[in-house]
Amino acid sequence: VVWDERKQAFVDLNASTDARPEWAPDDSATACSICLEDFSFFRRKHHCRHCGQIFCWTCSDYFIELPRNFGYTGPQRTCQACYGTIKDHQLATGANQSKRDVFNEDILTAQNYIRESPEFEFDRALTDIGHRISTEKTFALLDYHLEDSGITKQVISVTDFTQAPSASANSKFFRFMLGKLQHPNLLVPVKVDVLPEPRNKAIVIRAFCTKGSLRDLLYKASPKDPYTKKYSRKPVKLSLSTIALYGRQILEAIKFFQSIGYPFPHLHSSNVLVAQDGKKIFISEYENSLLGLKPRYFLSQTEKVTPEVECFGNILYEMILGKPRPTLQDTKPGEPVPLIPPCEVTVYRILENIFEPNSDTEPVTVEGLLQHQLFSSETGYSPPSVELPKLTSKVTRILQEVSASTVALVSSIYNTKQQEVKQAIVDMADDLNLSLSAKNKAQLRKVHTVATIETFKPSGKPRRGSKPAKLKKSTSQQKVTSNPIKQKEKENASTPSAAPVSKAPSQPIPAPPPTPSAPPPPKNVKLPPPSAGRGALLDSIRQNNKGKLKKVEVSEKSSNASGGDDLQAAIMRRMQKM
Repeated sequence: VVWDERKQAFVDLNASTDARPEWAPDDSATACSICLEDFSFFRRKHHCRHCGQIFCWTCSDYFIELPRNFGYTGPQRTCQACYGTIKDHQLATGANQSKRDVFNEDILTAQNYIRESPEFEFDRALTDIGHRISTEKTFALLDYHLEDSGITKQVISVTDFTQAPSASANSKFFRFMLGKLQHPNLLVPVKVDVLPEPRNKAIVIRAFCTKGSLRDLLYKASPKDPYTKKYSRKPVKLSLSTIALYGRQILEAIKFFQSIGYPFPHLHSSNVLVAQDGKKIFISEYENSLLGLKPRYFLSQTEKVTPEVECFGNILYEMILGKPRPTLQDTKPGEPVPLIPPCEVTVYRILENIFEPNSDTEPVTVEGLLQHQLFSSETGYSPPSVELPKLTSKVTRILQEVSASTVALVSSIYNTKQQEVKQAIVDMADDLNLSLSAKNKAQLRKVHTVATIETFKPSGKPRRGSKPAKLKKSTSQQKVTSNPIKQKEKENASTPSAAPVSKAPSQPIPAPPPTPSAPPPPKNVKLPPPSAGRGALLDSIRQNNKGKLKKVEVSEKSSNASGGDDLQAAIMRRMQKM
């Protein structure tokens, strides 16, 4: 039985009855239930398999295996709130029972510890005040009784001290160092302690900020709400003046850490707490470097900036765009990290120099950012004078060892992720090659064969046993050589054109071959001399008077002897038929 944030009731996830919800009709929602963005052709509707409500793709991109009574097999799409509900159920059962046991043990340790202090009273456990349940840190809310100011809220954190680097794994140094870190923009602990073995836990008690963290401010959420509920809303963007004010104070805190050589790559928006007046901010959880915890942000290990400057860039990105910056940790294998989207020009230039520097870009430093116009003139914030703590050579040497171990931790996380991405790309390539089965390859060869046949297919039907390519060549040559004039006319007729085509050919047409001349008359045949009879013959032909014509007997031999006799015989035969 777990608490369902959406239904505000306890839900038995192991019930034998069918627990599948009734899906909301598609036409009942015009916008996403979380981000309130209107649905469109590109922003499609998706149903949560756990609650049945309609969300967009981004707000329902959470896949997890549902209990058996839901009737699904394999991971199913859920919204963020339902994902947290199922995740809490998994933490309390099965393989995640060890994490739940650690959480319960830490809460019991906090309750036993404050019993020795009459000014503290246990209020409740904060299951996931800033993040999901983990074995790294456990938080609880306390009541702090003071004679003058009444009751104030405090937050106690319990952390495993065995993960601390060897250089700082000393309870005396841990208490000493946290006591020396005093700055107006640091949320200084009220009490610091380390419980001896066998528990070996680090205890830190701080004041509870009712306005919550910077991330709570962006999501307009209450700091006491669970992680899965308060960060499911659509975030807002801060104004440029507020960004300048908060950014200047964060830079002042980072400058203080760097001045004493204290590493702090754990800076993120949930560790920046907002004061009650909304104008001052405090940096919290800076003891994580001494406890050996992993940073929240995935740092890219660029040569141009330090881890602290990169953390500041991530916070600046969230303040101006209202959402966390995507990193290599968030992108799919093989896909590049998205570029910085358009935003205010001044902030965009700073983000570009931090995350997308060119070869000629100067390294971004904290001192350079403090001198930037955005954080120097537009804030209206005058930093108070801070006295640096005096550290002995032994403490300085320990801090150098802690800094080296922190840099090695960040580098190992980055290198491990790079190896995972490379291996994922290799696996994707192998899966793609395996998917090309023998059947697919055969079909591919068939397509290539058909394409080849279509390319060399002859114009007419080839005879059996003849080669198509040669037949096509010989046929086309025969057509061209037989009658080039008709071939040219056929090509002009088959070519479409918008304008009328001139009848005159573009190239000169070769003349037809000359007709053979008549053979010369034989030498033994004598041509008749010109006389008046020939003129009378022509007049009779013109006047069509055949009565005046004389009958002439013409032999075949003489008719074939010369061209003139042949013509005369033909005329006589025609006149006789009239």
